[in-house]
Amino acid sequence: MVLIVTVAASILLTIDNQTPVSLRFLHLVSPPWPVSWWMALAFASGAVAGLVACLGHRALRRGRR
Repeated sequence: MVLIVTVAASILLTIDNQTPVSLRFLHLVSPPWPVSWWMALAFASGAVAGLVACLGHRALRRGRR
């Protein structure tokens, strides 16, 4: 059920956020992509960062035994 709700919400967000935007940070400007792509990129990078942090923590705990 959770998977169905997540997929439905993702589809609705993708359909609703098709306006291209570019991000600016200091003097750097990104190419214009739809908002849904930026949101997916942020979600994916957060998931990867969480996985790396979890694996690093597990490796440290395993080394102490």
